[in-house]
Amino acid sequence: MDNRSRKNQLKIYLNDEELELFKRKMKLAKCKSMAHFIRKCVMEKEIYHVDLEPFREIQWLLSNATNNINQIAKHVNQTGIIYKDDIKSIRQDVDRLSKEIWQIHSLLLNRTTEGDD
Repeated sequence: MDNRSRKNQLKIYLNDEELELFKRKMKLAKCKSMAHFIRKCVMEKEIYHVDLEPFREIQWLLSNATNNINQIAKHVNQTGIIYKDDIKSIRQDVDRLSKEIWQIHSLLLNRTTEGDD
């Protein structure tokens, strides 16, 4: 025991589903033992925290835009008339959505290039 480089033992409890998932992932990683798989996960894998708030904002903007389009389409189908303000509203929604998507794209691109250093 004194000659071991790894002297610290971990013990975990898993339910049946967690154990099955663990074994499946261990097999996918082509690890022959649980210890090897855990060391591989700890030593080789990056851990990312993803802030989903920007995506929630995009989802809200998209939902808002589609609701406006549906209301306008219903109005046009009933009256045969479309108003400039309706078109302007759609353009504003699309512009806001585009800006949000571009900001997320830039943020992800910056994090990717920072991770390459």
